[in-house]
Amino acid sequence: MADDAWLDSVAALLTERSLALWSDETLGKFKAEAVAFAGQLKRWAALMLEHRDKQAEAGSLVRIHVTAASGKEHTLLVTKGAPVTADQMKKAIREVVDLNPEEAPLALAEALAELLGNSDTKAKKNAKD
Repeated sequence: MADDAWLDSVAALLTERSLALWSDETLGKFKAEAVAFAGQLKRWAALMLEHRDKQAEAGSLVRIHVTAASGKEHTLLVTKGAPVTADQMKKAIREVVDLNPEEAPLALAEALAELLGNSDTKAKKNAKD
């Protein structure tokens, strides 16, 4: 595929419309989608590079990236080979999530933010001691 055709295809993919249908607002959407896609690609590539020697596990790796309102970022790596205690925790969480699956994503995100915030507070406290 020629460079022009390839660029046209990428632009159409990111904006969900062909170049012939672009308007003035489409350029802003393209820029935002391009930045978001670049971030996704960067995080995926980092995950694959970090675990390039474990090709068999590549499908079982998940990286969770959380950005707090303060701008502080947390990255957690999850693999299917988690310890038994983590499996027990996941089972208990699933049972609770089944009570209200519609609200579960928000509740899990809030709980994760609280846990990460508490770990920051503990780290700062330990640094002062």
